[in-house]
Amino acid sequence: MRILFVTIAAIAISGCAITSSYSRGPNGGSVHMIDGMSAGVAYRKADQMCPTGYTILSTQGQTSVMDYIMTVECKLPGDQVASR
Repeated sequence: MRILFVTIAAIAISGCAITSSYSRGPNGGSVHMIDGMSAGVAYRKADQMCPTGYTILSTQGQTSVMDYIMTVECKLPGDQVASR
């Protein structure tokens, strides 16, 4: 039981995020649905997945104590608009 608790605590501390990817969004960039443990985790994951920036397509926000859901479209290289 203690090992299970330690494992769950380690996962919670690491702030993992689950992602689902789609082919292309309305502007031609790759689209990712991100389900993070908090807004901060979700935004950090979006930064990792979209190094050239991203546009938020939708956000369900904090759907439960440990779920923050948003969908982003990565900007294509050369897009001049700031991320987020």
